[in-house]
Amino acid sequence: MLAGHIARRVLLLIALKLLLSAYPHFHLGHLRLFGVLTRIALCYGLVALLYMATRKSLPLFAVTCGILLGWWLMLCAIPIPGLGLPGHDVPLFDPQANLAAWLDRIVSDWTLRTLHTGVLYEKTWDPEGLLGTLPACASVLAGVLAGQAFRNRSLPAQRRPLLFLAAGIVNLAVGLGWGMAMPINKALWSSSFVLVTSGAALLMLAAFDWAFDIRRVQDSSRVAFRTLLFLRVFGTNAIVAFLLSGFVVKTLMLFPAPSGTEHSAYAWLYMRLFAFWVPSPDLASFLFALAFMVAMALPLAALYRRNIVIRL
Repeated sequence: MLAGHIARRVLLLIALKLLLSAYPHFHLGHLRLFGVLTRIALCYGLVALLYMATRKSLPLFAVTCGILLGWWLMLCAIPIPGLGLPGHDVPLFDPQANLAAWLDRIVSDWTLRTLHTGVLYEKTWDPEGLLGTLPACASVLAGVLAGQAFRNRSLPAQRRPLLFLAAGIVNLAVGLGWGMAMPINKALWSSSFVLVTSGAALLMLAAFDWAFDIRRVQDSSRVAFRTLLFLRVFGTNAIVAFLLSGFVVKTLMLFPAPSGTEHSAYAWLYMRLFAFWVPSPDLASFLFALAFMVAMALPLAALYRRNIVIRL
């Protein structure tokens, strides 16, 4: 029964991804099957099934280490069909000449022939391609292992932040060291990238666990209370936030600009409200992203106030 629920949720996430990709023109022949929601769905499904098989931390940790080492060997030591050995016949971690990109093209060619759709984000490869799901599962498992600490009743709550702090430092150190041989690369979701990002997340978790769960600073500080509230607003409906932002951006890009030379309402908002007034393009882009995030928080806050959590 639980496996059926997992499968239903995986399929629903993929369906929502396809809907977002098709919107607003619904040119079904140009759908991108891969993407963030597809990766979330596949990683969730695989890790959930693994967690059903074993909930013990040691086997889960061993699987995580095996994935990271195996991914490193796959990218560095397995010959790419038709291209040769990475680091010898083709440059190591070349965007188009690596095992993940090769499989992306195989899958895309098959879906285009059979389903008449399934383009890649970068034409010849996809940053959320199929093979990259494997190391992304290691990132999910890092979160599962952190969650095990909260479920461990024999671990005093006061020691949890120290455990997260130590694990974060180790992850960062190993990831940065490994990055000298295997670059910290998001597109390939390299093993060093997994360790560095997981380490940073663990350090943040240590700080938040200490501040909000142990010290409960939100009870005495209005700023801390509102910060925690803002995070809860997004966290309780995270998938809704992702979908809402995607649909809003695509809708704004669909409508023409009310005036000026901008091609869409989205570009008009950025140029007229931010880029025109802020001399630094980087700062203007950051402020625009910040304003957009605040705008997305408004409907999510309405859901939060009504205690509405949309579960898939």
